[in-house]
Amino acid sequence: MEAGCRYFARHGTLDLEQVAVDLAVSRATLYRVVSSRDRLLADVLWRLAQRSLDRAKARRTRDGVEGLLEVVRCFSRHMLASKSLRQFIAREPQTATRVLATPDGGVNRLAIAATIRLFDEVGLTGGPSPLAVLGLADREVVAPRLVEDPARVAYLLVRIVEAMCFAEVAGTTPDLDLTEQTIRALLVRACTPRQPRPNRFMEAAMYLAWSSLPDALLIESRLPLALAGL
Repeated sequence: MEAGCRYFARHGTLDLEQVAVDLAVSRATLYRVVSSRDRLLADVLWRLAQRSLDRAKARRTRDGVEGLLEVVRCFSRHMLASKSLRQFIAREPQTATRVLATPDGGVNRLAIAATIRLFDEVGLTGGPSPLAVLGLADREVVAPRLVEDPARVAYLLVRIVEAMCFAEVAGTTPDLDLTEQTIRALLVRACTPRQPRPNRFMEAAMYLAWSSLPDALLIESRLPLALAGL
């Protein structure tokens, strides 16, 4: 895997014959160990992504949604700055999609699992985050917690980051600000408890009762429309 990482970093691709030469083994021997090019590619790409993720997590200074966004921002910058990764996606988009963005490719599944662990580390799920334990978190701020299924939120978050990485293949420019805004909106929504329908109706009714609305709006024929709009 280390030989594969070195080759990928230099060339933005993976040639198993050349990797075998670098290791001074036969191509058949290498295939017996790694089974396929896609599998070694997935292992290499995840090893490189894990290193970037570890660096991003080490630089985190906050908890909750903002802390997670710090990690995503730093990680995304590393991904966009990786010349080898961008070359690979541009030259082999089908292979990159298969290895990076499908559950069978391995990287997608590992990324979702790592994101779920990150939720726990920043205090969005589970117990207090390491920053809180060390007394480095802002104790005056009560961090929100995920009320949605963490696996579902992690899946969506990973898809958003993947979309940024594959933006150039789609003919657009990777937009880190848009990626961050989208993830922020996802997390805020995922941390907001859903209210039962009767509660939402009562809130709308109370708002209507206390609002300075024209008298014509309060007639029986307009009331359901006003409540629906609110």
